[in-house]
Amino acid sequence: MVKTSHLRALALLSALAALLVLAAPSLAREKDARVFEDWKAFYSETMEKTVVAQTTSGDGSTLAVCIDRNAGGVIVLTFTNHASLKHLSSSKYTCDMVIDGRKHYRNMVLDVYRKGKKGLAIYPGLSDAILEDFVKGRKVAVISIVKGKPLQTTFSLQGFTMALGYALDLHKKYLQ
Repeated sequence: MVKTSHLRALALLSALAALLVLAAPSLAREKDARVFEDWKAFYSETMEKTVVAQTTSGDGSTLAVCIDRNAGGVIVLTFTNHASLKHLSSSKYTCDMVIDGRKHYRNMVLDVYRKGKKGLAIYPGLSDAILEDFVKGRKVAVISIVKGKPLQTTFSLQGFTMALGYALDLHKKYLQ
């Protein structure tokens, strides 16, 4: 026969498990919000940028879009999820450069930056030291928009169209 104390303990454990399941999405949202605030603070200290959108893509990763008025309209998308990077970097999508903070990526990006090759949005006057900090430990995709020429790219991830559409509207407003 099962003791009452055992039943109470089981009920308590079940209740705790249910609370944890309910709290998980909220904790994930709080973490995403902290990541976004850290990201925003980093950019406001480093380069003049205006954050224009924050949304969640179809695979659950948070992305933020910003526009740099001083660099010909550069849009930067940052992700909290590696799956998005893998998705974006496939040949199916047009993206200038995908960075995820790993060493070989960082070296490749710095090499592209130094040579001024097409493939990375070049920030005027951006030093290697700042670029290294920009890449280090961050998962970033950089997409260029040439002044007066809208970005001709279609993303299938949910939320991208909305965020990029909003950014492009601001691009037209501020940069043309």
